[in-house]
Amino acid sequence: MEVQIQGTTYPLRASMGAWRKFETATGVRVAGIGTDDVTRIPELAYYLIQAGCKASGMKFELTVDEFLDLVEIEDVQAISEAVAGLLGGSGKGQKKSQAKP
Repeated sequence: MEVQIQGTTYPLRASMGAWRKFETATGVRVAGIGTDDVTRIPELAYYLIQAGCKASGMKFELTVDEFLDLVEIEDVQAISEAVAGLLGGSGKGQKKSQAKP
């Protein structure tokens, strides 16, 4: 699964480490995130991207705040779809969602 933000394509990986890092950093359980959580979904995507980049050997040095500054409101739907597809297990990493660059 991948998502494109500001012209860069990032891989996402749903690892337990990414899940735990998100929950530790935010105090929010992944299972409790709703579709109306406009900032939580991109923040979760940050940790999934971090794990995806690590697994694929891609350099990813952005902080969560730097990453969120790249995300525009119109990107949230594509990010949400990518995260939902990844966590839902559909596509087995073959689906690609794109946010406008």
